[in-house]
Amino acid sequence: MVCYVSNPILSTYKKYQKGSNNATCDFTFEFLTTDVGSGQLNFTSYFNSTGEVYIRNDFSIVFTVELVGFPIGNHTGNVNYGGDSLDIGFSCLKIDFNNMEFKIYPNLRTNRFTDDGSAIVVIDGLNAPLNGLLDGKGQIYTPISNNAFKIYRETLYNGGNISFKFLNESDPNGFSLYNSTIPTLYKSRGNSNDFTYQLESYPFGENSYEVMGIGYGPLQKVKTETSEIDPIIIFENNDYSINEPTPIYSDNGTTAYINPIGYLQKNLDTRVYVYYNETLKYIIGSNNITIIENTLYQPYVEVETHTNLSINGLMLVTLFINVSKYDLSVYTYEIEKGLGFLNETFPFGFEDGSNLKGFSHSISFLVPNLTTSDGSIFFITPLGYNFPFPFADVSKTYPVLHSVDVIHLFEFKYLFQIQINKTLMLKSFNINNKEYGHEKLVAQSTSTIPFSNPDYHTYEIVIDTFSHYPEIITYKDIYGYSQDFKIGKIINPGSPNRIPYPPKLQDVDMFSISNISYLYQIVDVTNKTIQNIIYFNFTSPIEKDRVIGFQLLDRVSLNQIKNDGIGRVYYSQWNSTIRMFQVEFEIPSNTQSGVIPWKLVFGGWSYISDNYEGNSATLFSSYLSKSVQLTCISNNFDGYGPVINNINIFSSGGKFGLNINIYDPVNGFKNGTIRITGEIDSSSYIYYLAPTIGQIYQRQLLPNEINVVSLNGDDKSDYYQLLIPVPIPCIQQNYSITYVELYDTQMNRAIFSENGNIVQPIQNPFINLMDFTNKVISSVCLNNSDSSIPFLNNFQMNEYPNGVFNFNFSVTDVSSGIRSDQIPIIYISTLYLETIKCYPKLVFESMNMCNYTCTITIPYGFGFRSGYIFSVYGLINNGGYYSGYSSYALELNGWKNRHTAVYIDFMPETMTITSTSTINEKGGLLWVMGSNFYKDFIDRNGNPYDDFLVYINYTETSIQYQQSPITIYASAFSIMVNATNKPFTIYTIQTDTVTGNLISSSNKYTVVPKISNISNDLPPTSTPSDTLPPTTLPTNPPQLCLGDPICGGPNQGYCLSNVGCVCYSPWIGKDCNSQVIIIPQPKPKPTDPSTEIIITPNSTSSNNNQHSFKSIVSLIGIREIDFNSKIVNEYYFEKWNLTEINNEINLYQLSITVPPTTIDGFSTTTFINTTLEWFTKETNISFANQSLIMNPSTIKYTISLSSYNYKNQLNQLELIMSASLLSSKTEDICSESEFGETNSLDNSNYLKIKVDDHSLYGRFIKRALVDGLPKSISNTLLDKSEFNSLKTIDTTPHSDQSFIAISIPQYKEYVIIDPDFSVLIDHSKSSNSNNICATSKSGLSSGQIAGIVIGSVGFVAVVSISLVYHFIKKKNNKKQLRDMQNKLKVLN
Repeated sequence: MVCYVSNPILSTYKKYQKGSNNATCDFTFEFLTTDVGSGQLNFTSYFNSTGEVYIRNDFSIVFTVELVGFPIGNHTGNVNYGGDSLDIGFSCLKIDFNNMEFKIYPNLRTNRFTDDGSAIVVIDGLNAPLNGLLDGKGQIYTPISNNAFKIYRETLYNGGNISFKFLNESDPNGFSLYNSTIPTLYKSRGNSNDFTYQLESYPFGENSYEVMGIGYGPLQKVKTETSEIDPIIIFENNDYSINEPTPIYSDNGTTAYINPIGYLQKNLDTRVYVYYNETLKYIIGSNNITIIENTLYQPYVEVETHTNLSINGLMLVTLFINVSKYDLSVYTYEIEKGLGFLNETFPFGFEDGSNLKGFSHSISFLVPNLTTSDGSIFFITPLGYNFPFPFADVSKTYPVLHSVDVIHLFEFKYLFQIQINKTLMLKSFNINNKEYGHEKLVAQSTSTIPFSNPDYHTYEIVIDTFSHYPEIITYKDIYGYSQDFKIGKIINPGSPNRIPYPPKLQDVDMFSISNISYLYQIVDVTNKTIQNIIYFNFTSPIEKDRVIGFQLLDRVSLNQIKNDGIGRVYYSQWNSTIRMFQVEFEIPSNTQSGVIPWKLVFGGWSYISDNYEGNSATLFSSYLSKSVQLTCISNNFDGYGPVINNINIFSSGGKFGLNINIYDPVNGFKNGTIRITGEIDSSSYIYYLAPTIGQIYQRQLLPNEINVVSLNGDDKSDYYQLLIPVPIPCIQQNYSITYVELYDTQMNRAIFSENGNIVQPIQNPFINLMDFTNKVISSVCLNNSDSSIPFLNNFQMNEYPNGVFNFNFSVTDVSSGIRSDQIPIIYISTLYLETIKCYPKLVFESMNMCNYTCTITIPYGFGFRSGYIFSVYGLINNGGYYSGYSSYALELNGWKNRHTAVYIDFMPETMTITSTSTINEKGGLLWVMGSNFYKDFIDRNGNPYDDFLVYINYTETSIQYQQSPITIYASAFSIMVNATNKPFTIYTIQTDTVTGNLISSSNKYTVVPKISNISNDLPPTSTPSDTLPPTTLPTNPPQLCLGDPICGGPNQGYCLSNVGCVCYSPWIGKDCNSQVIIIPQPKPKPTDPSTEIIITPNSTSSNNNQHSFKSIVSLIGIREIDFNSKIVNEYYFEKWNLTEINNEINLYQLSITVPPTTIDGFSTTTFINTTLEWFTKETNISFANQSLIMNPSTIKYTISLSSYNYKNQLNQLELIMSASLLSSKTEDICSESEFGETNSLDNSNYLKIKVDDHSLYGRFIKRALVDGLPKSISNTLLDKSEFNSLKTIDTTPHSDQSFIAISIPQYKEYVIIDPDFSVLIDHSKSSNSNNICATSKSGLSSGQIAGIVIGSVGFVAVVSISLVYHFIKKKNNKKQLRDMQNKLKVLN
């Protein structure tokens, strides 16, 4: 019986055509049935189809039906299952192409192989998303964002015409062609004289080269000197591969590029050709180099492979004998179908022997119980070994997810909370190609009833979605069965719940980006890292709390991305002062000169349509105009890691080793690692290098790990001495450098790996020593005739609570003794090849025996429903032989070899902090990541009885701060931290609130704040790279401290010398006798930026008056005046357009038409934006380098004026503002007004209009942001007679109106301001002798004065606010209220 269909309105399921010339639609239906035994579901329609089982359990099935290629029109379909049927209707709609407009964004990159697109085509005016764009040559392009397509056309790299096909039923061909032009991107540089070059090879002058290790072959280098910043150079190999050479350094205008020479081919004559121009192919050289490359081949003899069935379960046992020496290659162990994967090198699996005479390789693994229909094979590479696992009859359990919640934490970090039934035999979840197992299981108490449903396990997984938001969550069980759960699809046939889409990653019109600018658009990064800011906005709507990722793609930043796969990512913030997004970022020191490319990432997902897979929504700067490109100058480009410039072998006095010179003359060497390995016994020494001890790698070292600092502390060029310890007795053998990893101060890396585990030939630290044999020969050892191998005397395992295991064992070699500086390793492996290691400590050593102990805490979740086995390898003697014991070998000797962990039977005592979000020196919200932060202990009443506290130790104080987290999950919590520019530590403690006993604690984690040397408050500048003279901004002279008592008394303010009264919040004013009151948020007026505030009897405590007041502050218009203050042009404002941004912010917009001047002869348009933002709490802001306080119940007006076409270069603008106040009371009342200066803390003018016991107070800061810079402006009280025609209120005892002119200096691009308005209660008394009064018998009231404070920061826009106050005593009845309302009508 069909009981649920994914679209509940069956007759209105509509889709739009797929492509511009594809008049068909695809449909996807989901059908839920509670009848699981009726066979096939059939769908009969225009095309017939059958249902596929998407998800099921024992009681329900969800079928999916895919309908492909249905033509435009209305369709019906019949669904039949088990004799029951359902009719549905659906439609394929045509996209309207009549109003479309094309926008072309050409790719401005200088090198054609940097990006594969030639242009972006954006189609506006469509009534639906377009999922395919067909060009005239039959190529189909898929969208990268909503109706935006990247065009791939080889011939268009020089520009050219391109046509696109669109459905047109009226055309005889059935389609119309839309022609467009891709602008010319690459122009010929003329002839080769514009380009000088020098072609070299590494190693220089060699005709035959033996590759170092695996893949580190010879390199070709081209040094260029050209007027172009980044010439086009292409390397063409004779194997038809094409490479873009990598720039590595610049010196005196010459840039060097390198490229590997055919390293993928072996023993071939390789020729290299170079192109340096798009239209001119010019061969600048070729080399004949025979490459002799090493191979990874292990001849072996398989001795036995079998499965061992013991009382503890099934185990796979393999044994091989290798007849050649071990070449340090990595062995890969893999169970097919993603059931297990392990990469290991020596000593894992090496049972006995030496690299000189051959060795045996023996391993043991647990065997999973696979279903008969889903068998698997076990592989070992590079041995080429495979073994089919035996099958077991296990009944299949269909997995369903009980629930999935997606929670945004910060940046692009999302928390996935997944609940599944406890009966499911989960192995792991796979998300974004990464497996997450039971280590993500939320810990639950075993002694009490858990908070969550006891039938379900909850897993918490934090995913960084910067690169890609996951489309699928894959469930895998221990039997080899897997199930994909797609984002947005049903997760459980028992309910229609789906995996939610993240709301903060909704699709955005990224090509509506506008107003891109930088704090510094041209920067010099020679020997210094530059902090910078990029500013931008969007013409299309976008949430202000939207997180946008920003990443530089210069050469040094690309190296960082290559090294760790991510690189440095910076995130946007909304700057409310300038109403723009901004990103603070760092340009690395000594990166390559020229344009610095970058990208904006909008969340890693783009919802293009409901049948289109998600993709990375990314905007590259190369598709934007040249005027917004970021450019750097670097006299010392350094894009290569430190190199080994010289190696000296020394051997004297029983010591031998290497003196190596590490050379990095520009950035300087930071730190690195070098491994040296013995050729016969595989003994190894790991050296951690740094110029000084303070830069050295900090960790507890093993016996074969050695810290080394340079001889002279010079990071540019210095020697490091690598001593190789020699045991006695010893065997003569070669030692070789098998691994090198070096970093400079900008994290450029140089790396070498002999075994082929890492192949990066263009990062080779031996680039200057490629003919070096990297061998060191020991000359202090006599030949040792020992042919015995070390063996275990005993092996004991002890288990302790909370997953703690202790191992004790002894090793004996009766002939040459044990090599004690080479520590054996205990491997602990699960059913799925997950492996952890325990490194023992040497506790006793004699001539022929060593005793070891090793203690390890098994990671939470490790081996859940699997168990794990133990093995030990890496026993090395002084005679050149090694040995090891597989788990099977341990069992044969009667020693403990496994642990059965069917369930997680312990609660982890330790919470683990692993990372935090980025925090700057200003403090604020900090997210802390880790595990086991939350455990569901409850008391008998179901209340939590654990107390989770976070402790913070700041460097500046010895006081330890503690607080509860703001938000807490098992894997993350958030806290507020103080402002600090020094590192601080955090840790957590969880205690029983009843007994006070400790439940759990965490490690101490050090947080290092990011120190910014730039101001967030500076807006973008039109010429940010110019050196600008300092601007003198106005400051008010010292004010007298007024009031009785002075400044309102000690509870309201204090007198500051040379300033005036400084008030405590919520008191403000020249005498601190005006108090901010809290009022409800007013509703926005739809016609203009006016705000009407009504104070009801219950809204404030100041409701003693029975009469009403109405105040109006409005922006009349602007006028252009000449140097004689004569009016040249005059504009009055009307017809505002309102856009509601959110509950607190509203945007009003209008434009004025400026008549043509004699210079240009055409009209222009000036746009005026006014944004009203409501504040509910006190907030400190900064505008034009002036600090201001936004009080609660404050409306802030952010106002901008775009460019204005002045009639004369000496003219300027005046903004005309009107302010008025009137009362319904007409007797026993006075009115007055005054205009003056505030104190030097806010450097403003003020206007005060008082009527009776109310006042209207306006603040006008004497500065604005003019073309992005703080500039001085002036404010003037105008003669009322100038505006008789505009006056709405006469000057009477109960009303008054004033006009103010704000003079704005001439500007080019824009002006921006930030006024604010608050409601006050004014306790000050009148001192003005110029007031106008009307008297009666009753006299004046002595009640409190209620004031309205209206502040303005420049008022370069429309400012209009209407405040209506009703002060009604509690005894007032409805009749009194109606009478007052009638009085207000009279006032209007």
